[in-house]
Amino acid sequence: MADNSVGSPQQPEQNRPDVYTRLSNAFKVEDRDWNTVSRRVATRALAGTGALLAVMAAGVAGFRATYASKIYPNTYIGDVNVGGMTAEEAVAAVQARVDELNTSTVQYTFKNLKWNPTLTDLGVTVDVEAAVARAMNQGRDEKAADRLMYTNAIIQGAQVVPLNFELQPAMLNAWFDEVDADIDNPAIDATFTVKGAELEITQDTTGIVADRDTVTGKLLATLRSLEPIADELPTVVDQPRITKADLEANEAAVLNILSNSVTVRFEESRWEVLPEEVSEFMIFTSRVVNGQAETSVDFDRPALSVYLQGRFKPEVNRMPVNARVQFFNGTLSATSNAQDGKTLKGPEFANLVADSFIGNHERVDIPVVTTPAKVREDNLDTLGIKERICRVDSNFTSDIGTDRGHNVTVGINLINNIIVAPGDDFSFNGAVGSIETNPEFRGGTGIVAGVIQDEFGGGICQVTTTTFRAAVMGGFPITEWYPHTYRLTGYERDGWGPGFDASILQPDWQPAEDWADFRFTNNTENFILVSSWAADGIHIIEIWGTNPGWDVQISETSIWEAEPNDDNAWVVDFELPAGSTFPSAYPVEGLNVSFNRTVLDAEGNEMYTRDFTSPYQARGWQCTCSADMEGVPCW
Repeated sequence: MADNSVGSPQQPEQNRPDVYTRLSNAFKVEDRDWNTVSRRVATRALAGTGALLAVMAAGVAGFRATYASKIYPNTYIGDVNVGGMTAEEAVAAVQARVDELNTSTVQYTFKNLKWNPTLTDLGVTVDVEAAVARAMNQGRDEKAADRLMYTNAIIQGAQVVPLNFELQPAMLNAWFDEVDADIDNPAIDATFTVKGAELEITQDTTGIVADRDTVTGKLLATLRSLEPIADELPTVVDQPRITKADLEANEAAVLNILSNSVTVRFEESRWEVLPEEVSEFMIFTSRVVNGQAETSVDFDRPALSVYLQGRFKPEVNRMPVNARVQFFNGTLSATSNAQDGKTLKGPEFANLVADSFIGNHERVDIPVVTTPAKVREDNLDTLGIKERICRVDSNFTSDIGTDRGHNVTVGINLINNIIVAPGDDFSFNGAVGSIETNPEFRGGTGIVAGVIQDEFGGGICQVTTTTFRAAVMGGFPITEWYPHTYRLTGYERDGWGPGFDASILQPDWQPAEDWADFRFTNNTENFILVSSWAADGIHIIEIWGTNPGWDVQISETSIWEAEPNDDNAWVVDFELPAGSTFPSAYPVEGLNVSFNRTVLDAEGNEMYTRDFTSPYQARGWQCTCSADMEGVPCW
């Protein structure tokens, strides 16, 4: 820190009184007849010197007593006269002067720009209390002779305590940075730029910036003189650190990076990463070392990682695929091999590619995180699938030989031998996949938005219904379930009453995660297997695992009337010839149905209980017709 002090103010020259008069004035004693004093001194020669010293000592003592809590007279801090003030008064007076300086000291202009920084803006600080403390201590020495000499000194002229300013270079440089930003004409270094795989060097230029040394010198002079600055801002030409000629000497190293592609490999696949693909992520850093320009090249590696992941994730990432299994005669065996999951490690991949381009363009093996499949051909005996937990069925005999019956069979096979890990959910949509894109499905009758119509995959809810019954009877927590909109008595065969059905919906205008699904959780400590097959129009599901010994209690079914609805509906088929109409659905009554399931653990403690309520709606006639017959009864 620079330490700059304000000097004493100029004192006017004048004839000074002799020492006796000065002492008399300083000690505020009454005027004396000094001729009489001289005669007395002459007649008392032996005691004269001692008497004079006694008088002076007495005067000094009185002087010190008068200013015991005040600053001695004729004392200045900087250009502020603080003589006769208490410390508090002096602090206030000096601080007022500092505040005045802080608001009016500096003003610079440059073209149409103007700056009026305060001393605080420039990093100038003043310790007012320290200066007052020094002023208060002036002349208060321990030795009497020193005190007497100081008393004579303040009579002779003003005594000045410097007003010390401390300069904080960091703050001053911050202000200079703001000024240079306002001028907005810095020197521009030459730099490398890349367009595709072509390297270019931009031209360097000079600029204009504040002359920091000159401004700092004037500021220090201002602090010494306490005179304000109002001046044109001194400026200097800002020279570029790196010139085009400097970079031309480093050009070969950069061109080497762009000279070739980098091969990347994953398993049996290989790809080329071209220089023009990654050049936009190149970062050039130039600096001067020992008077020589040096340029280093790197990549914006996070941005490169995002690019590489976008290109290669679809080629690399995959979910683990469990081995397909079958359970026959009490034995679990694999019918296909498991496949481990792979996840590309983006940042690590980007680092390898960047280092290869900077180096010798070596081949890069794509780094991945491997997630082993939970069900593999080598761990089947550890899964705990050894006994039956539940068995349920549903009847679709009337659909044998129809498109609906065909769709039911396809769905039965799709959910067969599905394994669910402990804590995981069984998802019906996840098991059957997209119905719309599966060519094995056919058209069939279904309910869409309350309308009975031919629907691709119609009949799949027969399989959903059987799966729902298995989850209910097995005691598993059901996390997503939707009953049908209308009561379908076909699901009530073989002793199953209303309310034990389930539906799904896969609208093609919604993403798969928003489809209406049926889900339940495997909350046992072991894997479970869903075994699904059909025999003579009966769909059977068995869930195998390690039986937890739960007691699943199903209540009697409660039934009550639903809101009646006699409204009829017309479904216009524009392919029908004019005058066409026929009933495509008959009126049904609404019905509210509910049953309760309570599950107790092996010790008889309640685990959870839930009511399953199906609010089946009523409807009138549904007519399918040509456009001209809309609204004409079909019954």
